[in-house]
Amino acid sequence: MYLAFLFSFAYYGIAKVNHLSYSWSDALVASIFIPLFVSDLPKLLVIKVLAGLHVLLVVTVGLGTIVGYLRRKLDSVQKAATDLRTRFEDKDLKEKYSILERQFDPSNPKSS
Repeated sequence: MYLAFLFSFAYYGIAKVNHLSYSWSDALVASIFIPLFVSDLPKLLVIKVLAGLHVLLVVTVGLGTIVGYLRRKLDSVQKAATDLRTRFEDKDLKEKYSILERQFDPSNPKSS
């Protein structure tokens, strides 16, 4: 929101310097929703370049947030998988599993 607020003043100021009628409230709304309303900005080269940087910044921060969130989730899944693998590699657990496997093996006549 802070960046949108700052960019709105930049859009408004550039429009004023170039004697365009562009209200600050329109600049603020376009700045807050920049990926959707980039075409509503005045058609000046300086504003197009600034809007391109603004969109790039918003998309980069958004993607960084999503990637960071997914990375944290995947790290917790990886930690859980590592913990389970460590537990299943325990020698006592393997022995218990082999005993149960022998007891319930259908090819073993004593398993009944």
